[in-house]
Amino acid sequence: MLQNMIHMIKGKNIEDINLSGFIYLEEKGVYEFTPMLTFIYVKFGEEYLEFASIEQYSRLRITIVPSIRHDFELVEDLYPAVSSISDVVLINPTSLTNMVSSIKIFNLEEKENEIICDSMLIKLKNEQVLFFDPTFLSGINIGGIEQYEFWRIHNEEEKQEVYIEI
Repeated sequence: MLQNMIHMIKGKNIEDINLSGFIYLEEKGVYEFTPMLTFIYVKFGEEYLEFASIEQYSRLRITIVPSIRHDFELVEDLYPAVSSISDVVLINPTSLTNMVSSIKIFNLEEKENEIICDSMLIKLKNEQVLFFDPTFLSGINIGGIEQYEFWRIHNEEEKQEVYIEI
C-alpha cells in the first residue's frame, strides 16, 4: 500500500482537502454543515487519500479511494454533504508548489490496502507542513509544525519513524 500511495502522489499537486459531513435545516431556515472530523480527504488527480481516525481516536487509517465517502449513518432530515477546507489549510491553495516533497509516518503498520499509523507529517515543496493528528476527541486535526510539536510533547514514548522523500 505504501508504494501505491507514493505512486499516487508523486508529481501531483494537492488539488483539494475535503471534509465529509451532513447538513440539516435549522429552525431559522438556514442549513448548517456539521463535519465528521473522523474522515479527511486529500485529492491528488482523480483519487483521494482518505484519512480515518480509528482505535478510539488514537491512530490513523490511510487508504486510496476514488471518491469521498459518507461512512456514517444519517437519520431523517440529515443530508450528506462535503466541504472544501483547502483555503483554510493550505498557505496558497492554487500554488503549483503544493506537491509533496516528503512524508514522515509514525509507527507505520502496512497492510495490503491500507496504512495504519499513529500520525503522518507531509512536507510540501513550498515548505508548508501538514500534520495529521488523530488524537482529538472530535477527530483528526490538521496543523502545521506547531501541531506536530504539540503531538510530540503529549506522546513522549519512542516512535518508529519512516521517512520517505518523494
